[in-house]
Amino acid sequence: MDFQKIKNISQQIRGVSYKSKDVGKDPSVDSVPVLRSNSITEEGLKLNNLVYVPKAMIKKNQYLKKNDILITASSGSKKIVGRSVRINEDMEASFGAFCKVL
Repeated sequence: MDFQKIKNISQQIRGVSYKSKDVGKDPSVDSVPVLRSNSITEEGLKLNNLVYVPKAMIKKNQYLKKNDILITASSGSKKIVGRSVRINEDMEASFGAFCKVL
């Protein structure tokens, strides 16, 4: 079996950073839902308890795309670091700074 370093075959993208003043609890035409570490579960992607940030804060490469792998990169809980989920379709959504996408 031939092994490759992940950095040689993919790109790692860090999630969006935001402050509490930037967050909304309800969707709007000017906002984007943000998935966070608690969105990645052993059963798959959980799309409840989302927060919404202004679209202007999201870079083009921070939108979730089909076949992205969303990973919890850091957290206050060692139990969830490393959890991952494959994104099955392009999403009008992003992910928070404690997550990464490959």
